[in-house]
Amino acid sequence: MTYSNTDTIRGVLYDRSTLYSGNEQVRIDLIHRTMQAVSHINLGVDIDPEAALFNLMDQIATGQIVE
Repeated sequence: MTYSNTDTIRGVLYDRSTLYSGNEQVRIDLIHRTMQAVSHINLGVDIDPEAALFNLMDQIATGQIVE
């Protein structure tokens, strides 16, 4: 079985989303909103993509970015 990059990213985000809520629906919504906002990430040569993705999720969870 192979996994797409999107499935892998969603799995990592799901694990991270448990920091923000114990509610399954809230976590799923946060993951969905994060995936929709990925275009907000500015990647450069020296940027860690995972850290940038987690930072984006944090900004959405704390209301700094509203989709």
